[in-house]
Amino acid sequence: MADSHSTPDTDQSGTERSLIVGYRPNVFDKSTPKIILTGKWLRAAGFDTGQQVTIKVMKGCIVLVAYNEQEQRLQDNYKRTKAKLIEIEDALAAIQTPRPGKRLAKSNTNHLA
Repeated sequence: MADSHSTPDTDQSGTERSLIVGYRPNVFDKSTPKIILTGKWLRAAGFDTGQQVTIKVMKGCIVLVAYNEQEQRLQDNYKRTKAKLIEIEDALAAIQTPRPGKRLAKSNTNHLA
């Protein structure tokens, strides 16, 4: 068994990258860390443009997991369904909003007196 300071063997495809954690500029505040990953190696690793990923965060470790085809389809369907629901809610709100010059009908509350 390897000790905690050993590094795993890497294959010839270059599966290991090194970078420096930067910061997100915010006037004088440099306390928000930022990591940018770019390169064709991402596509080779299974991360394509527009693809959803899950990010698992642990102390000192970040793991990116690309959605498989079924997860991606489900996510796309969810987004379309959510957009349709927003359209329906907006249409209902427009119907229920009183128009200028129109009075809302009073509810019959005589039976409560």
